[in-house]
Amino acid sequence: MIQTETRGDDGEIVKLDPSDLRYWNGPYRYVPYPKQLFKAADGRYQDSDLETCIVKSEAEHRRLSSDWQESPDAARAHYDQMQDEFARAAAETAAALTTMSAKAQAEHRALEVASDDHVVDVPAPRKRRPGPKTKAEKAALAAVKDTP
Repeated sequence: MIQTETRGDDGEIVKLDPSDLRYWNGPYRYVPYPKQLFKAADGRYQDSDLETCIVKSEAEHRRLSSDWQESPDAARAHYDQMQDEFARAAAETAAALTTMSAKAQAEHRALEVASDDHVVDVPAPRKRRPGPKTKAEKAALAAVKDTP
């Protein structure tokens, strides 16, 4: 931005010519976008290893997850906070496992082996549809269907 005049120290307006650097370097004006965002992840924690993303508008910024932060320090702090929350949840789950049945503990161990992430919740087993369970019940149901 070219600045052709400015106020001097005495308050008078001074005309600038192209030989003056202030002519080419206009007054500072904050522009929020485009903006570079940072994200810390496993194995990518140092300044040179952080993931970066440039957003061009506020709408694009809102579409990103909360993992993207405006500074490298904020990205590392957010990552540390998330890891602390995962560790706390895993500790609470480990404490709850001590009061669970052997079958529930086995289900939890199987999920831990199958996953690389912390296992916090074990999904409930699928419920079977109700139906006759014994041969006598099946025979009674078949007899009811056969009668006119």
